[in-house]
Amino acid sequence: MTDYYLVAALAIVIAMALGVCSALLGPSVFDRILAIDLFGT
Repeated sequence: MTDYYLVAALAIVIAMALGVCSALLGPSVFDRILAIDLFGT
């Protein structure tokens, strides 16, 4: 069961890392705001 939690946590960390990249390199201000909003949900 802990393997499932590890996979889920890894998927969340990858999604958050992609969100940080999008926030830093986003083409527009709106895209950057949506990327930062990822951390709020």
